[in-house]
Amino acid sequence: MEATMIWSLRKPVMWVWRNLVGLVGAWTVAPIFRQAHDYHLAVRRWQRRWAELAENVEFQLHTRSSFDEDNNGEQSIWIRNSGPVLIDEVHFCVEAKLGSVSYQVPLAAYRLKPGCKSKLALVGLPLQDLIFHNDQVYTTYDSISTYPVRIIRNQHMEIYSTDGVSRHPTYGDYLNGEWRRWNGRLYNIKAIDELRRENFFRLAHSFCGRHGLFGLEFDMLLKQTMRTRNYRRLPGVMIFALISYKPILNAIVWARLLLRVERIVFERDPATDKATEHILNKGHGDRPVKVILIDAGHTAIEGST
Repeated sequence: MEATMIWSLRKPVMWVWRNLVGLVGAWTVAPIFRQAHDYHLAVRRWQRRWAELAENVEFQLHTRSSFDEDNNGEQSIWIRNSGPVLIDEVHFCVEAKLGSVSYQVPLAAYRLKPGCKSKLALVGLPLQDLIFHNDQVYTTYDSISTYPVRIIRNQHMEIYSTDGVSRHPTYGDYLNGEWRRWNGRLYNIKAIDELRRENFFRLAHSFCGRHGLFGLEFDMLLKQTMRTRNYRRLPGVMIFALISYKPILNAIVWARLLLRVERIVFERDPATDKATEHILNKGHGDRPVKVILIDAGHTAIEGST
Protein backbone atom coordinates (compact mmCIF):
# COMPACT_ATOMS: atom_id res chain seq x y z
CA MET A 1 0.00 0.00 0.00
CA GLU A 2 2.81 2.36 0.89
CA ALA A 3 4.59 1.55 -2.38
CA THR A 4 1.38 2.24 -4.29
CA MET A 5 0.97 5.58 -2.53
CA ILE A 6 4.56 6.57 -3.28
CA TRP A 7 4.11 5.61 -6.94
CA SER A 8 0.93 7.69 -7.17
CA LEU A 9 2.89 10.75 -6.01
CA ARG A 10 5.38 10.35 -8.84
CA LYS A 11 3.52 12.51 -11.37
CA PRO A 12 2.82 15.47 -9.02
CA VAL A 13 6.45 15.44 -7.83
CA MET A 14 7.73 15.38 -11.42
CA TRP A 15 5.37 18.22 -12.35
CA VAL A 16 6.64 20.35 -9.45
CA TRP A 17 10.25 19.50 -10.34
CA ARG A 18 9.86 20.43 -14.02
CA ASN A 19 8.20 23.74 -13.17
CA LEU A 20 10.86 24.52 -10.57
CA VAL A 21 13.63 23.81 -13.07
CA GLY A 22 11.79 25.93 -15.64
CA LEU A 23 11.50 28.90 -13.27
CA VAL A 24 15.14 28.72 -12.19
CA GLY A 25 16.27 28.21 -15.78
CA ALA A 26 14.26 31.21 -16.97
CA TRP A 27 16.36 33.38 -14.64
CA THR A 28 19.71 31.65 -15.13
CA VAL A 29 20.19 29.54 -18.27
CA ALA A 30 17.76 31.16 -20.71
CA PRO A 31 19.19 34.74 -20.54
CA ILE A 32 22.73 33.46 -21.16
CA PHE A 33 21.59 31.25 -24.03
CA ARG A 34 19.83 34.30 -25.51
CA GLN A 35 23.02 36.35 -25.23
CA ALA A 36 24.98 33.62 -27.03
CA HIS A 37 22.32 33.27 -29.71
CA ASP A 38 22.09 37.04 -30.25
CA TYR A 39 25.87 37.02 -30.66
CA HIS A 40 25.50 34.30 -33.31
CA LEU A 41 22.83 36.29 -35.17
CA ALA A 42 24.92 39.47 -35.02
CA VAL A 43 27.90 37.64 -36.53
CA ARG A 44 25.64 36.28 -39.27
CA ARG A 45 24.37 39.76 -40.10
CA TRP A 46 27.92 41.12 -40.11
CA GLN A 47 29.08 38.35 -42.47
CA ARG A 48 26.47 39.21 -45.10
CA ARG A 49 28.18 41.25 -47.78
CA TRP A 50 27.12 43.19 -50.84
CA ALA A 51 27.99 41.27 -54.03
CA GLU A 52 28.11 42.63 -57.57
CA LEU A 53 25.13 41.70 -59.75
CA ALA A 54 26.10 43.94 -62.67
CA GLU A 55 28.02 47.17 -63.12
CA ASN A 56 26.99 49.55 -60.31
CA VAL A 57 24.26 47.13 -59.20
CA GLU A 58 24.81 45.12 -56.01
CA PHE A 59 22.78 42.68 -53.95
CA GLN A 60 22.74 41.15 -50.48
CA LEU A 61 21.09 37.75 -50.07
CA HIS A 62 19.29 36.83 -46.84
CA THR A 63 18.47 33.12 -46.90
CA ARG A 64 17.40 31.09 -43.90
CA SER A 65 17.42 27.61 -42.42
CA SER A 66 15.19 25.86 -39.91
CA PHE A 67 17.76 26.79 -37.23
CA ASP A 68 16.82 30.47 -37.58
CA GLU A 69 14.05 30.42 -34.98
CA ASP A 70 13.64 34.15 -34.42
CA ASN A 71 9.97 34.41 -35.47
CA ASN A 72 10.88 35.91 -38.82
CA GLY A 73 10.32 33.39 -41.59
CA GLU A 74 10.83 35.74 -44.53
CA GLN A 75 13.73 35.20 -46.89
CA SER A 76 14.71 38.30 -48.81
CA ILE A 77 17.24 40.02 -51.03
CA TRP A 78 18.43 43.63 -50.99
CA ILE A 79 19.28 45.31 -54.28
CA ARG A 80 21.05 48.69 -54.46
CA ASN A 81 22.21 51.21 -57.02
CA SER A 82 25.88 51.94 -56.32
CA GLY A 83 26.36 54.08 -59.41
CA PRO A 84 25.70 57.75 -60.30
CA VAL A 85 22.82 57.11 -62.76
CA LEU A 86 19.14 56.40 -62.07
CA ILE A 87 18.19 52.77 -62.74
CA ASP A 88 14.72 52.69 -64.28
CA GLU A 89 14.34 48.91 -64.09
CA VAL A 90 16.48 45.97 -62.98
CA HIS A 91 15.22 42.45 -63.65
CA PHE A 92 17.07 39.52 -62.13
CA CYS A 93 16.52 36.01 -60.82
CA VAL A 94 17.41 34.02 -57.70
CA GLU A 95 17.66 30.33 -58.51
CA ALA A 96 18.18 27.38 -56.17
CA LYS A 97 19.08 24.04 -57.75
CA LEU A 98 18.86 20.46 -56.57
CA GLY A 99 20.06 18.18 -59.35
CA SER A 100 17.75 18.76 -62.31
CA VAL A 101 15.17 20.61 -60.18
CA SER A 102 15.27 24.40 -60.24
CA TYR A 103 13.47 26.80 -57.88
CA GLN A 104 13.39 30.15 -59.67
CA VAL A 105 12.28 33.42 -58.11
CA PRO A 106 12.10 36.16 -60.80
CA LEU A 107 12.38 39.64 -59.32
CA ALA A 108 12.38 43.27 -60.43
CA ALA A 109 13.06 46.64 -58.85
CA TYR A 110 12.13 50.02 -60.31
CA ARG A 111 13.25 53.66 -60.12
CA LEU A 112 16.38 53.05 -58.05
CA LYS A 113 18.06 56.38 -57.46
CA PRO A 114 21.85 56.50 -56.94
CA GLY A 115 22.69 55.12 -53.50
CA CYS A 116 19.17 53.79 -52.91
CA LYS A 117 18.31 50.18 -52.14
CA SER A 118 15.19 48.02 -52.23
CA LYS A 119 14.18 44.91 -50.28
CA LEU A 120 12.37 42.10 -52.12
CA ALA A 121 10.84 38.94 -50.63
CA LEU A 122 12.00 35.56 -51.94
CA VAL A 123 8.59 33.91 -52.12
CA GLY A 124 8.79 30.21 -53.01
CA LEU A 125 12.47 29.74 -52.26
CA PRO A 126 12.97 26.69 -49.98
CA LEU A 127 14.79 26.95 -46.68
CA GLN A 128 18.32 25.59 -46.44
CA ASP A 129 17.46 22.29 -44.81
CA LEU A 130 18.65 18.73 -44.46
CA ILE A 131 16.13 15.91 -44.63
CA PHE A 132 16.81 12.49 -43.10
CA HIS A 133 14.83 9.64 -44.65
CA ASN A 134 15.52 5.89 -44.67
CA ASP A 135 19.05 6.41 -43.34
CA GLN A 136 19.78 8.82 -46.18
CA VAL A 137 20.55 12.53 -46.01
CA TYR A 138 18.95 14.90 -48.53
CA THR A 139 19.37 18.66 -48.99
CA THR A 140 16.69 21.07 -50.12
CA TYR A 141 19.12 22.54 -52.66
CA ASP A 142 22.79 22.17 -53.58
CA SER A 143 23.46 25.65 -54.92
CA ILE A 144 21.89 29.08 -55.11
CA SER A 145 22.62 31.65 -57.81
CA THR A 146 21.70 35.28 -58.41
CA TYR A 147 22.01 36.59 -61.95
CA PRO A 148 20.87 39.69 -63.89
CA VAL A 149 18.47 39.41 -66.82
CA ARG A 150 17.73 42.97 -67.99
CA ILE A 151 18.62 46.46 -66.79
CA ILE A 152 17.29 49.76 -68.13
CA ARG A 153 19.15 52.95 -67.21
CA ASN A 154 20.04 56.21 -68.90
CA GLN A 155 17.57 55.33 -71.71
CA HIS A 156 19.55 52.18 -72.57
CA MET A 157 18.59 48.54 -72.12
CA GLU A 158 21.22 45.98 -71.15
CA ILE A 159 20.51 42.26 -71.53
CA TYR A 160 22.78 39.82 -69.70
CA SER A 161 23.73 36.18 -70.12
CA THR A 162 25.59 34.80 -67.10
CA ASP A 163 25.54 32.13 -64.43
CA GLY A 164 25.70 34.96 -61.90
CA VAL A 165 27.02 34.68 -58.36
CA SER A 166 26.69 31.10 -57.12
CA ARG A 167 26.98 29.79 -53.60
CA HIS A 168 26.97 26.25 -52.24
CA PRO A 169 25.51 25.90 -48.73
CA THR A 170 27.59 23.80 -46.34
CA TYR A 171 24.71 23.07 -43.93
CA GLY A 172 27.28 23.46 -41.18
CA ASP A 173 24.59 24.39 -38.63
CA TYR A 174 23.38 20.80 -38.69
CA LEU A 175 26.79 19.18 -38.37
CA ASN A 176 28.22 20.67 -35.17
CA GLY A 177 27.48 20.54 -31.46
CA GLU A 178 27.05 24.28 -31.01
CA TRP A 179 23.27 24.15 -30.67
CA ARG A 180 21.20 23.48 -27.55
CA ARG A 181 17.46 23.22 -27.15
CA TRP A 182 16.02 24.88 -24.07
CA ASN A 183 12.32 25.14 -23.30
CA GLY A 184 11.39 24.18 -26.86
CA ARG A 185 13.73 26.66 -28.59
CA LEU A 186 17.11 26.24 -30.27
CA TYR A 187 20.06 28.39 -29.21
CA ASN A 188 23.50 28.65 -30.75
CA ILE A 189 25.99 28.54 -27.85
CA LYS A 190 29.25 28.80 -29.78
CA ALA A 191 29.91 32.15 -28.09
CA ILE A 192 29.97 30.42 -24.68
CA ASP A 193 32.64 28.03 -25.95
CA GLU A 194 34.65 30.99 -27.24
CA LEU A 195 34.26 32.75 -23.89
CA ARG A 196 35.51 29.60 -22.14
CA ARG A 197 38.58 29.64 -24.39
CA GLU A 198 39.21 33.34 -23.66
CA ASN A 199 39.01 32.69 -19.92
CA PHE A 200 41.40 29.77 -20.29
CA PHE A 201 44.02 32.00 -21.95
CA ARG A 202 43.42 34.79 -19.45
CA LEU A 203 44.00 32.42 -16.51
CA ALA A 204 47.09 30.97 -18.20
CA HIS A 205 48.56 34.45 -18.47
CA SER A 206 47.56 35.49 -14.93
CA PHE A 207 49.05 32.47 -13.16
CA CYS A 208 51.88 31.49 -15.50
CA GLY A 209 52.55 33.73 -18.50
CA ARG A 210 53.21 36.97 -16.62
CA HIS A 211 55.68 35.09 -14.39
CA GLY A 212 57.79 33.96 -17.32
CA LEU A 213 56.25 30.51 -17.89
CA PHE A 214 55.09 29.82 -21.41
CA GLY A 215 52.74 27.04 -22.44
CA LEU A 216 49.26 25.76 -21.72
CA GLU A 217 49.92 22.19 -20.58
CA PHE A 218 50.67 21.27 -16.98
CA ASP A 219 53.62 18.97 -17.81
CA MET A 220 55.36 21.67 -19.84
CA LEU A 221 54.81 24.35 -17.19
CA LEU A 222 55.99 22.04 -14.43
CA LYS A 223 59.17 21.14 -16.32
CA GLN A 224 59.96 24.83 -16.82
CA THR A 225 59.49 25.46 -13.11
CA MET A 226 61.71 22.56 -12.05
CA ARG A 227 64.40 23.37 -14.64
CA THR A 228 64.73 26.99 -13.54
CA ARG A 229 64.38 26.00 -9.85
CA ASN A 230 62.16 28.99 -9.31
CA TYR A 231 59.78 27.22 -6.97
CA ARG A 232 57.82 30.37 -6.21
CA ARG A 233 56.10 29.80 -9.55
CA LEU A 234 54.93 26.32 -8.52
CA PRO A 235 51.73 27.42 -6.67
CA GLY A 236 50.56 29.35 -9.75
CA VAL A 237 51.17 26.32 -11.97
CA MET A 238 49.22 24.07 -9.57
CA ILE A 239 46.31 26.54 -9.31
CA PHE A 240 46.16 26.92 -13.10
CA ALA A 241 46.17 23.12 -13.55
CA LEU A 242 43.22 22.90 -11.14
CA ILE A 243 41.03 25.72 -12.47
CA SER A 244 41.72 24.87 -16.13
CA TYR A 245 40.10 21.46 -15.59
CA LYS A 246 37.06 21.61 -17.86
CA PRO A 247 34.26 21.22 -15.25
CA ILE A 248 35.85 23.85 -13.01
CA LEU A 249 36.51 26.19 -15.93
CA ASN A 250 32.86 25.78 -17.02
CA ALA A 251 31.74 26.67 -13.48
CA ILE A 252 33.93 29.79 -13.51
CA VAL A 253 32.55 30.94 -16.87
CA TRP A 254 28.94 30.36 -15.87
CA ALA A 255 29.46 32.05 -12.50
CA ARG A 256 30.86 35.15 -14.24
CA LEU A 257 27.87 35.19 -16.61
CA LEU A 258 25.28 34.58 -13.89
CA LEU A 259 26.76 37.27 -11.63
CA ARG A 260 26.82 39.68 -14.60
CA VAL A 261 30.59 40.06 -14.27
CA GLU A 262 30.81 39.22 -17.95
CA ARG A 263 28.34 39.52 -20.80
CA ILE A 264 28.34 38.01 -24.29
CA VAL A 265 28.17 40.90 -26.75
CA PHE A 266 29.29 41.07 -30.38
CA GLU A 267 31.44 44.17 -30.79
CA ARG A 268 32.28 45.38 -34.27
CA ASP A 269 35.73 46.76 -34.91
CA PRO A 270 35.24 49.74 -37.27
CA ALA A 271 38.68 49.34 -38.85
CA THR A 272 38.18 45.62 -39.55
CA ASP A 273 34.63 46.27 -40.70
CA LYS A 274 35.79 48.86 -43.21
CA ALA A 275 38.64 46.71 -44.51
CA THR A 276 36.45 43.62 -44.88
CA GLU A 277 33.74 45.57 -46.68
CA HIS A 278 36.35 47.00 -49.06
CA ILE A 279 37.69 43.52 -49.89
CA LEU A 280 34.34 41.78 -50.27
CA ASN A 281 32.20 44.65 -51.52
CA LYS A 282 32.41 43.69 -55.18
CA GLY A 283 31.22 40.16 -54.64
CA HIS A 284 32.44 36.80 -55.82
CA GLY A 285 33.68 35.60 -59.16
CA ASP A 286 33.73 37.31 -62.53
CA ARG A 287 31.51 40.14 -63.59
CA PRO A 288 28.39 39.25 -65.62
CA VAL A 289 28.78 39.23 -69.39
CA LYS A 290 26.65 41.76 -71.27
CA VAL A 291 25.81 40.03 -74.58
CA ILE A 292 23.42 42.55 -76.10
CA LEU A 293 23.23 46.32 -75.75
CA ILE A 294 20.11 47.94 -77.15
CA ASP A 295 20.53 51.70 -77.52
CA ALA A 296 17.83 54.35 -77.41
CA GLY A 297 17.14 53.81 -81.12
CA HIS A 298 16.62 50.07 -80.48
CA THR A 299 19.59 49.12 -82.64
CA ALA A 300 21.00 45.79 -81.44
CA ILE A 301 24.77 45.66 -81.10
CA GLU A 302 26.51 42.41 -80.15
CA GLY A 303 29.49 42.63 -77.84
CA SER A 304 30.75 41.95 -74.35
CA THR A 305 32.21 43.74 -71.37
